[in-house]
Amino acid sequence: MLVGDLVIWFYEYLAGIAADPAQPGFKHIIMKPHPVGDLKFAKATHHSPYGLIASQWRKDGGKLDWQIEIPANTTATVYVPKMSKHNVAESGKPLGQVRGLKLLRGEDEQIVLQLGSGKYKLVSE
Repeated sequence: MLVGDLVIWFYEYLAGIAADPAQPGFKHIIMKPHPVGDLKFAKATHHSPYGLIASQWRKDGGKLDWQIEIPANTTATVYVPKMSKHNVAESGKPLGQVRGLKLLRGEDEQIVLQLGSGKYKLVSE
C-alpha cells in the first residue's frame, strides 16, 4: 500500500470526509465514516476552499458519538451509521426538530441526512 492510498483510506473511509464527484472542490461534501473492528476513535480535518471540514467519532459499546463541522456556504450529505437500537439524534434532539437538517432516507445500516453549514453532534445508539 502506498502512503497516498493510506491517507485517502483514512480521510475518506475511516473519518468519512470526501468531496462529491458531482460538485468538485468541496462545495458539497459527502460524510460517510466506517467505524471498523475494535477501533474506538477517529478524528480528521480538511481545510477546503470554503473553510474547515471536521469529522470526529467515538464508539463506545453500542453507541457512536460523531461530531462534524461543515463550512459556510456548503452543504453535506451525511451517512450516520446505525448502531444497535437504531436511534439517531443531534445534540440530544430528535432529527425532525433540528433546523438545517433534512432526513433524506433511512437505509438498513445508516440514516442519510442533508445538512447545511455548522457544527453538529450526532449520536447513534
